[in-house]
Amino acid sequence: MNFGDPARVATTTVDAAHGATIVTFTTGARLIVKSTRSTPGQVAVIASFGAGRSGVPDHLVHALWATTLMPLGGTTKLSYADLDQWQKISGHPVNVTFVAGVSAFQLQGDAPSSELRTELALLTAYARDPGFGPEMSEKIAMVGPMIATQIEGDPAAEFARAAQHVIVGPRYQELPERADIAATTGKELPDLLKASLAMAADVAVVGDISVEDAIRAMSQTLAAGEHRPTAQRVRALVTPPTPWREPIILEQRGAEGYAWFGEYWRLPDEGGKPRLSLVAAVAAALVEDRLRSEATFTTSPEAPPVVSASKPLELAGGAAFGIAIRIPPSSVTTTRNRIAHIVGELARGPIASEPFKRARLAVTASRTANQSSNAWWARQLTLVLRAPRMAQAIPLESDVTSITPAAVSRFLKTYLLDHRALVFFVDRGNRE
Repeated sequence: MNFGDPARVATTTVDAAHGATIVTFTTGARLIVKSTRSTPGQVAVIASFGAGRSGVPDHLVHALWATTLMPLGGTTKLSYADLDQWQKISGHPVNVTFVAGVSAFQLQGDAPSSELRTELALLTAYARDPGFGPEMSEKIAMVGPMIATQIEGDPAAEFARAAQHVIVGPRYQELPERADIAATTGKELPDLLKASLAMAADVAVVGDISVEDAIRAMSQTLAAGEHRPTAQRVRALVTPPTPWREPIILEQRGAEGYAWFGEYWRLPDEGGKPRLSLVAAVAAALVEDRLRSEATFTTSPEAPPVVSASKPLELAGGAAFGIAIRIPPSSVTTTRNRIAHIVGELARGPIASEPFKRARLAVTASRTANQSSNAWWARQLTLVLRAPRMAQAIPLESDVTSITPAAVSRFLKTYLLDHRALVFFVDRGNRE
């Protein structure tokens, strides 16, 4: 595939803090490369375009869910079936997925290091020549109801969708509503994506590849051809709802006998508190460990309590500390009281040594696994490239070991204790 004259390098900068190299091309495209041996012989790629969900007009928000199906449309020259057949015949093990991110639309893939140029060529073909023909609408009409039924058949997914809708709103919720799926025809995709995909690409390449090889492959694909406009960053912001005294009642079609219950506390944005996400993660692991140790919360063994500290770097106002538990519908008041007791006990301290060590070890293991992942680094370095001020919020493994029990107690006391939470519950008509 020929995408025009190879681009020339305009500037090269070394980012020593993240072990990466940043390259700007004369066509406006940018590249950030990190060479690793975490997965020998493999690379992960993320190509970002435009402003993503934050830049979508209100009248198109309902169709954002369908952008994930974009690769099924193929290109104007090759259908998805043609591309699939080409891959099978040629033996090129490349792939593409589409993600509607908070601040960028992204074409993502992973491939053997020797296939980096082919992988980038595939992403370039999708970006510059997307297929939004009638078959795209047909596939959306076929797949959409299946997605809605799948969500509504999974109590945890339906609960998560309802909670997302309240906390971050329809523009940023990841799981679509059935009404939005039904309202989507597929004709919205060109208006949603074409302008963004025509912009200069910001590309992260992480894996077993040299900087020189990554630059060469990029110059011949996503950076090649004419100069392209760069995206204007749109500040992604949500206004968290005010907690109410009574639970927000959600309708759910899940199995009888148990229902999902959740409490969510607002957290400050990451910007000025880059260490806060680590303390929050240890606090979440500690609370989850405590909940799982109590028989009251283990009556549904296939769905143990889940505690999370969500701090989306790109979405101001979207950070929350959440507890989700599957409980008998009759035990709402008991559950709320018990959670309040556990949070209060941990907030006032002192925190016992062994549970704290388990919690910190769990977070350390998770961070270590992340930092051994090409895909995780590609996501983080995309932020470094597109929003440099957010780079300080990317935690390092060693940072976790400095978290103390006192820091966790302060966190819980500052952000949870005596603060009203958003409470969600599935009403089956037999609450206390």
